[in-house]
Amino acid sequence: MKATQSTPSCDANGIVIKDISSDTRVNYSGEKYTGYVLDKSTLLACPEVIPSFDCDTDEIFKEWSHSAWDDFHHAYLIIPTSVIEELNAISPENEVYYYIARQVLRRLRRLIEKVKFVSDEEKTNKLKTAIYFPQQKNLFTVFPNTRSLSFFGNSGLKDPVGQLLGAVDSAKRHAMIENLVLLTNDEAIAIRARASGIATDTLTSKAPAYTGRREVTVPFELYVEFMNSNSGISLEMWQQFLPNESRLFANEFIVMSPKLGQNGYDVLKGKFKEYHNIGRFDCKSQRIVHLYYIHNLTTIRPKNAGQAMYLEAINHPDISVVVVTGSAGTGKTFLSTVCGKELHESHRFLQCITIPCAIDFQRAHGYLPGNFDEKIEPNIAPFKNALKNYLKLTDEKFKNAVARSNDPKNLDSKREEDPGTGTKKKGDKKSANANLSNDIEKSADKLYRECYKTIAVEAARGLDFADTFVIYDEFQDQGPREADTLLKRLGNNVKAIIAGDIEQVHQEGLNRQNNGISFIKHYITDLPMVAQISLGKAEVVRSEFVKAYIARRDPNQD
Repeated sequence: MKATQSTPSCDANGIVIKDISSDTRVNYSGEKYTGYVLDKSTLLACPEVIPSFDCDTDEIFKEWSHSAWDDFHHAYLIIPTSVIEELNAISPENEVYYYIARQVLRRLRRLIEKVKFVSDEEKTNKLKTAIYFPQQKNLFTVFPNTRSLSFFGNSGLKDPVGQLLGAVDSAKRHAMIENLVLLTNDEAIAIRARASGIATDTLTSKAPAYTGRREVTVPFELYVEFMNSNSGISLEMWQQFLPNESRLFANEFIVMSPKLGQNGYDVLKGKFKEYHNIGRFDCKSQRIVHLYYIHNLTTIRPKNAGQAMYLEAINHPDISVVVVTGSAGTGKTFLSTVCGKELHESHRFLQCITIPCAIDFQRAHGYLPGNFDEKIEPNIAPFKNALKNYLKLTDEKFKNAVARSNDPKNLDSKREEDPGTGTKKKGDKKSANANLSNDIEKSADKLYRECYKTIAVEAARGLDFADTFVIYDEFQDQGPREADTLLKRLGNNVKAIIAGDIEQVHQEGLNRQNNGISFIKHYITDLPMVAQISLGKAEVVRSEFVKAYIARRDPNQD
C-alpha cells in the first residue's frame, strides 16, 4: 500500500519547499516519501495532525498513527482546498464539529502564514509550497483544487467526494508522486475511492481519550515511597522514576501497582488501608496525594476503585465539578444522590437540585396531563430509586423488614386463623412485600422532597447555583448549546455532578461525538477545580447479569 516516490525538486516542479524552523527555501530531492491526502473526517478526528505553534512542531507527528504504520516519518501530507471548504461549511448547530473545524482552520492559517506560503494566481491547479519538518523529514502542503470559497455554512461544492478524489488524481500528476493514499475515516468515501482505484487508510490517535484515571505499574521503590508517605509523593519524584510517562492532568487519579522484583508483593500485603495505592494529582501542591475524603460518608463505602475515586471527587472541598461517565449500573446516580443528601444534612450546601437533562418539557412533556411535578415524575424516578436502595441498605427498620420478608421461616408468624375451620391459613407473602415496598416508596419520596428540588433545563436559564449541590443527570442527552448554558449557572460554593454515558445517546440530532459531555470535555479538562472519572464495565455493581451483558455487548471497552 505504501506510495513511495522521490520528493519533487522545488525547481523541476515549481514547488517551493520551506523549512518550518528557519523559513528558508531548501531542496530535498532524492528523499523517499509516502504521500497522503487528508479528508474532512480525518481532520475532525485528529485535528492535531496540523501542528500548533503552542507545542514543538517537530514533535507533533509523534502523537499520531494510522492503521499501517507507527508514525509519519517521510510523509507527504496534502490537504485539498475543497476539504477546507467542507470544514468552513460546518454549521454552528453542530457545535462539537464546528469547534474542531475552527481549530483546524486556525492551525492551518498559522502554519501557512509562518512560512509565507507562495501563491501563483495564474496556475491555481498546482502545488505551490511544501512545508518541511526536518526532524521527521515530513512535507506538508495545501493543494488548490478549488478556485472559490463559500461562507456562512453554504458550501458551493456540488460533489465534495468527487472533488476530493479528483484532488488525489491531480496531486499524483502535479506533485510527481505515482501513488497517493487517501486517509479517511468515512467508510462510504473509502468504498467510492477504492472503486476508483485509489488506496485508502484510516487515521487514529495513539493517545487514548482522557478518562481522568490511569493504571500504572511503577518501580517498587516508588510504590513503597508512596504507600508509606502520608503526604504522597512529589511530581518531581514521579517524573524521575517515570520519565516517559505522559504528563499528569489536574485531579487525575493514578492507580499504582508495583513492578515485581525480588521482594515481590508479600512485603506490602495487608499493611495498608483499602485503596491506599490510588493517588490524585494535586496541581496546587504539585504532588500525587492519597485519597482522604472517600470515607466522609457515614453510611456508604466504595465497592471498587472507580467508586473510590468518584467519592473522593464528590467529597473533596477543592473540587467543584465532577464529570462521571460509565455504563448503567456503575453507581453514578446512586452515589451522587446519596452524597447530596448527606452533604445537605450536614449543612455544607443550602440546597440540592436535580436537573434531568434527557427531557424537553416544552416539546416532549407539554402534552402530558398534570402539574409540573406529575409531568416530571418519570424523570426523577432514578433519584428516588437511589434513595430507596439507600434506605434498604442503611435504615434499620427497612433492613430488618427486608430480611424478614425474604426469610421463609417468618411466614408462620403471619398466619391468620380461618374462622370457618379454626385452622391457621398460610400468610400472604405477596401482600406483606407489597406493604413493605409501599412504605419504602413513601419514605424515599419524602426524603427526596426534603433534600432535593427538581428544575427543568429551560427553567435553569438565568439562575445562579451558589451554595448548591446540583446533579446534571444524563448529560449526554443534552445538546452542546444547552450544556454551555448549564455550566454557566454554577456559582460560588457549588458541587456539580455531571453524569452520563456517551454510549447511550437518546436525543434526536445528537451522537457520540456531538453531545453535552463530549462538548464540555474540550474546555474543562485540566482545570484545577474539575475531576473526571470514567467507570469501566468491570465496575458494574447492579447485578451479575448486567455486568456480563455489558461485557459481551462491548468486548473491546475497558
